[in-house]
Amino acid sequence: MRVPVDVWVNPLPKAGTATATLSSPCVGSNVILNYMPPTCESSLGFQHPNAPTNWTLTQSPIFANGTVNVANVPSSITMTSSNAAIGGGPGTTSYSIVMPCSGFVSFNWNYSTVDGAAYDYPQYRINSGAPVLLTGYNTSGGISQSGSVNVAVTTGQTFTLQSYSVDNQVGACTTVISNFSAPGVPNQSVKWYEVSSGGTDLGGGNTLSVTPATTGTLTYYAEVKNNNTGCINPVREPTNSVTISALPSVMINASNNPICLGSSTTLTASGADSYIWYPGGLGGASVVVAPTSTITYTVTGIDANGCSQSSTLLITVNPLPGVGTSASPTPICAGSSINITGTNAATYTWQPGSLSGTTISVSPATSTTYTVTGTSSLGCVNTATRSITVNQLPPTGTNLGTTPSICTGTAITIFGSGANAYTWQPGSLTGPSITVSPSSTTTYTVTGISTVTGCTKTITQTIIVNPLPNVGTTATSTPICIGSTATITGTNANTYTWNPGSLSGTTITVSPLTTTTYTVTGTNTSTGCTNTSTRTITVNACGSVLNLTLLIEGYYQGMGTMDHVLQNQTVVGATATQTDTIIVELRNAFPPHAVASSVKTILNTNGMASCNFPLSGNYYIAIKHRNGLETWSATPIAITGIVNYDFTTSANQAYGDNQTEVAANVWAFYSGDINQDENADLLDASLLETSIANFDFGYFATDLNGDGNVDLLDSPMLEVNVNAFIYSVHP
Repeated sequence: MRVPVDVWVNPLPKAGTATATLSSPCVGSNVILNYMPPTCESSLGFQHPNAPTNWTLTQSPIFANGTVNVANVPSSITMTSSNAAIGGGPGTTSYSIVMPCSGFVSFNWNYSTVDGAAYDYPQYRINSGAPVLLTGYNTSGGISQSGSVNVAVTTGQTFTLQSYSVDNQVGACTTVISNFSAPGVPNQSVKWYEVSSGGTDLGGGNTLSVTPATTGTLTYYAEVKNNNTGCINPVREPTNSVTISALPSVMINASNNPICLGSSTTLTASGADSYIWYPGGLGGASVVVAPTSTITYTVTGIDANGCSQSSTLLITVNPLPGVGTSASPTPICAGSSINITGTNAATYTWQPGSLSGTTISVSPATSTTYTVTGTSSLGCVNTATRSITVNQLPPTGTNLGTTPSICTGTAITIFGSGANAYTWQPGSLTGPSITVSPSSTTTYTVTGISTVTGCTKTITQTIIVNPLPNVGTTATSTPICIGSTATITGTNANTYTWNPGSLSGTTITVSPLTTTTYTVTGTNTSTGCTNTSTRTITVNACGSVLNLTLLIEGYYQGMGTMDHVLQNQTVVGATATQTDTIIVELRNAFPPHAVASSVKTILNTNGMASCNFPLSGNYYIAIKHRNGLETWSATPIAITGIVNYDFTTSANQAYGDNQTEVAANVWAFYSGDINQDENADLLDASLLETSIANFDFGYFATDLNGDGNVDLLDSPMLEVNVNAFIYSVHP
């Protein structure tokens, strides 16, 4: 008995597109083989992408109990409709799969039922569209029917097979789906060959690089295999044809080889259409090169097909001869001769003079550079130079140029120039310079010596000596009384400066408080010479002598003494016993109390001050100080002979009791009238604040405590006096 056997036959894989791309159309270049598989291919049977594991079984409603039998996979599946024995409604058994790509779904179907074709029937649907009866099915037909379906689908659509029961009872239908085919993403691999059948396996992969070893037109073939079924398409997919060209035969020749260092040679290539040279990256069939050492040049020739080949050539570079010279004796004096000899070459020529020979004798009139051209046994040429120094007589001179003039007693330095060593007369002095102080106009002779050549040269230099001016002085009204003035006049010069006082001018007027010696420096403007003279002005206590005792509030230190303010404020010539200067005025006893006499004098640290007045009578004493409040005596005082007046013993020693008590029973003038308007007020405070902000130090009226600095220590005393509305009281 014969037994039937089912044989499942898989289709051959669908071939995609095979291409070949040349990286360069030349022997030795790579060919890139590329296989692009088809987007979709039909997958036969319920296997691989159509396997039951990729389908979804659903029932609607939930009590539907249809089934899908996959026992005969991959050849067929059997779908049975629902028969839940629950009347009154339909039931649907759905079997769904999502299409991975576009194509056609086709299959055969065989239907049978026990209930009737109008109650249980097979159908399909796409996505959520309306169900469609299987092609050829007749709801009025018999209980056994068959047919085939072929329907188009697109990527991502859900394709569903359905068994539908109108009443879900009495009996079910059974539908066998066979010869199922649906589009699927191909699972392919390829192998590459140089021939359409047989041949050597070149390798696998969708992309493969191969290197052909021959020239000509070549076609490659892709053998396609379905990795799911193992089926191989016996028809290999051909690529496009590629043409492989032969490499050009490149040659090099040189116009000169070997060459001498510094020379050039022309390299010429042949056998191609274009060329690139290395080193240098130059282009062209010919290049000119000048290598500095033996070197190999490489040219890469490229033909019309873009194929290239390289060739090399060694260029030998011979060294230049190390031409040198020797000469003796050197340097020379003008008129002498010298021999110059060439070295390290085979033959020599010389310039200037177009001379030849290993040694030449020359006698240049001035320093000259000779050039020798030496040729080696290899024919290479080099040059060297030799400078011949010709020494002239030393151009001896001095730094003074024109005839200089000096003043009697002044020294001057004379520097020799143009030689190496020097001797000087008068005096038999040596050295590059001498310092002299002639008492009268003198001519000096210097001999310059070249220590190299022994040549000498002598010149003279005259120094004019101008006499000092015979400076003197004259004076009027001397001796003088304290408070008087004297006039001093300089003589026998053109301009004058005076000390103390740093005064200038031919005549000065002075009013010293004590006997003082003045020094005058006179200058003759035509020669610039200066000299000095002195004049003493004797100061006598004439007329009435007023001895005062008074204190300044800000300067008071205690124990009846004041600070040495002038010294603190760095006043030149100030001593440790001096406080400051004051102005003493004698004012008429009757209105308008005009100034009868005024003297500027020194107030000492013990409060004592002395002044001389050339008059006598009854006068108010008025005291002025640069930051003190102007203060008057309480009453007019009889000024005659020697008079003593002490402001410090009580407030009423001042007019209107206009003093402040700085210690028990010790009285002083108020401080703070910086602008001398006879008030201690905010105008003075503003001046003090500005001086503090400027960090002033030295001789400033704003330095109220006399310590040499204008700072916050000066403020409290002024603030008290401003707040007390202190002002000057006098008739």
